[in-house]
Amino acid sequence: MECKSLGFDTIELNEGTLELPKETLLRFVRLIKIGGLKVKSQFAIRFNKSDIPVGDTAFGAYVISSPRSEFVEDVDLLITRAERCLEAGADMRTIDSDEVCKHAGSMHADIIA
Repeated sequence: MECKSLGFDTIELNEGTLELPKETLLRFVRLIKIGGLKVKSQFAIRFNKSDIPVGDTAFGAYVISSPRSEFVEDVDLLITRAERCLEAGADMRTIDSDEVCKHAGSMHADIIA
């Protein structure tokens, strides 16, 4: 692989950016491993965007609306997808932190735990 000859040892596959069918992503994981590189697959947890205030400010600070709903995506589904990537050979799974702590007052520590 050209990446390996350039000195790279790990390829990151970002599910959100690539927008690939899951089977295609798993195929890429296997192909990268066959090429002798490590695979780090990354996924994002999506929240209900309507719960996050847009342009709502009080003296420049965000006003957090309540109550907040939980995840839009099923956590069990995310775990299953992570397990499938690891079974396909991925060396690591990571969570994109943008949606976890992007908005003021909305950090979801329960996800990290």
